[in-house]
Amino acid sequence: MANEKNLRPLEKGTERARDIAAMGGKAKGENSKKRRAIRDTVDAFLLSAGNKSGATNVDLIFGQALMRKGRAGDIRAMELIAKICGELTTSAATGDAEQSEAATIAPPAKIGKIHSWLSWQSQSGNNYAFLYGTTRSGKTYAVCQWLCEEIASGRLRGQVLICGQTIPFLRNGCAAYLKEIAPHYDLTVFDDGLKVSGDNGVILLQSFEKPERVLSAQWSFVFVNEGNVIPQSIIDGLSIRCAGLLLADFNPSANDWWGKELMSPANSLFCSFKDNPFLGDGQRQAIELIRERGEAAPIGSYANWYYRVYYLGEFAEAGGGVFTRVKQIPRGQFDTVDLPTFHGIDFGDTSDPNALAAVKVDKAGGVIHVCCQWYKTGTDDKTMTDILVSNNVQTLVFETATGGNTRAKNFRIFGFKGRLLPCIKERISQSVFNLANYEIVCYDDDSAAEFHGYRLDGGKFKGADHIIDAVRYAANLILTNRI
Repeated sequence: MANEKNLRPLEKGTERARDIAAMGGKAKGENSKKRRAIRDTVDAFLLSAGNKSGATNVDLIFGQALMRKGRAGDIRAMELIAKICGELTTSAATGDAEQSEAATIAPPAKIGKIHSWLSWQSQSGNNYAFLYGTTRSGKTYAVCQWLCEEIASGRLRGQVLICGQTIPFLRNGCAAYLKEIAPHYDLTVFDDGLKVSGDNGVILLQSFEKPERVLSAQWSFVFVNEGNVIPQSIIDGLSIRCAGLLLADFNPSANDWWGKELMSPANSLFCSFKDNPFLGDGQRQAIELIRERGEAAPIGSYANWYYRVYYLGEFAEAGGGVFTRVKQIPRGQFDTVDLPTFHGIDFGDTSDPNALAAVKVDKAGGVIHVCCQWYKTGTDDKTMTDILVSNNVQTLVFETATGGNTRAKNFRIFGFKGRLLPCIKERISQSVFNLANYEIVCYDDDSAAEFHGYRLDGGKFKGADHIIDAVRYAANLILTNRI
């Protein structure tokens, strides 16, 4: 009969004792290795939907089944996940901080206003739906999140298309969002977010650089990202191939586009950055700068247009006169303005004029005085030097582009004794709109014609700008206290 008296302890140091100890250690190591493999595989599913290199098929099948049951509400599966991951929540090799199971699995918070509206639109029977509004309102992110949720739940099945102008555009937006969101819904991400797959369907991201790709398949749902820049012909083709809803999001930067006539209160939702609770303080401050700059800018200017579209979310066209406060005074009164005089020059060629402008800036009064002193094509450097001397030019500001440095050196060779100052290289649009914040008083017909006629059309400047450039070069140095 086996009892304590019958047990004989192994003598320490014997070969048999060493063998038994070695077998025990080996068995413990193999068992720990198996537990670690299971734990790491479940960890991989928690963090990245099972994309763990080196995992066996058995590990992957087990991890996937366990995660699916846990997310479906199976308490035993949840307990097992917690037990497995409790030993080491993340792989020790990565050094990552521990995360709770709930924090890892739980999908990111939703922008409820957009999600509720999308769910209603998908059941409404509408052919088109439109999300529009301000910058950083969370439109695109919310759509990507809603699509993942619908595919995972089975409420949306088949092929879903997300399309945009270019692949880089999609990678920086929708693909980056899907790469972050999809694992929370047990969906698999391919090609860095350009494809997301689940049991019920697939989300494909394609661009319009090769329109035949988006027009050669049948879609259960289409999301057109930045839809107001997409040609009408593409949209018509997509609507024929879409069995469900065609959704477009956009900032209302153009009045005349394919969707304007299709929009109605029933199929459109306005979104504001104020509705997005997830913006950081830095992002909100940047958006407020749009308001500060745009409110003071002239109507029709780029700054005002940008403010109306991206801060207010209004339909606005970048157009109209850029300089809205222009008046003309007789030439003889320019010398009576008691302010320092500086000159700017815009170099021309055989087709464009050399434009020489005298400039006086009243910073306190918000007025720029302009008198053009030369405006002709085909003026050689020797003749231009004589004009500078005859007009008593003391300080001349010029741009270095298109041979500006060489021409300025020629002025020196031909006897110009005044100061030559290269202008600061700035963004043209910004420096033009800085100028547009001032009242422009012109003392000659050529200046008045250019400032009155300079316009924005579709976001692009149109009209002669030779005197405007000459004024811009000098005024920007004056306004920044460099002369």
